Amino acid sequence: MLFTATTPTSQGDRIVLFADPDDARKDARDGKTIFGVAVELDASRRRLTPRGELARSADPDWATSAYLEQFGRVMARGPIPFELFRVPSNTLACCR
Repeated sequence: MLFTATTPTSQGDRIVLFADPDDARKDARDGKTIFGVAVELDASRRRLTPRGELARSADPDWATSAYLEQFGRVMARGPIPFELFRVPSNTLACCR
C-alpha cells in the first residue's frame, strides 16, 4: 500500500505517493486527508500494479508508469482507479 493526499476525484496526470503515511502527511498541505492506495511499485519495470484486498475489485491488468524519486517519493501517471483508494469513512461523501 502506498499513500497520497490526492483525492480519487481530483487526480491529474501525475500523482505523488509515499510508502509511509507520515511522509505523505508531511508533503501534504495542513488538514488534507491521506488516502491509502492498494498498489505496489515494480521498480524494475517502472510501474504501479494493483495489490491487496482492494485490488480484487479493480481491473487486474491495470498498470501505470511510475518511478521512485528522492526522499521516497513515487511519481505515477494518473489516474489511478477509484477502487484502489482506501477512502476514509469521514470523506466518503465527498468522493463518490
